[in-house]
Amino acid sequence: MDGLQEAGDISFTRDDAAAIHEALNDLEPRQRKVLVLYFLEDFSLSEIAAVVECSEGTVKSRIHYAKKRMKEIKPEAVWTS
Repeated sequence: MDGLQEAGDISFTRDDAAAIHEALNDLEPRQRKVLVLYFLEDFSLSEIAAVVECSEGTVKSRIHYAKKRMKEIKPEAVWTS
């Protein structure tokens, strides 16, 4: 997945899923959009860049900071590095 860590076979509880959903809702829209496209819709970085009309580097940066922010919002949830 373009140098970003894949989730693999991680299982989530109902509480984990709720925490992730809540954290996603607390992200700024630009960060939420790239996370959803990358992790849930399985878009490539280049596809996301085309959708959000920015560079692949900007997409990587938004994903990085969105993941960091999610860890701050819900530190008790199950996150991958």
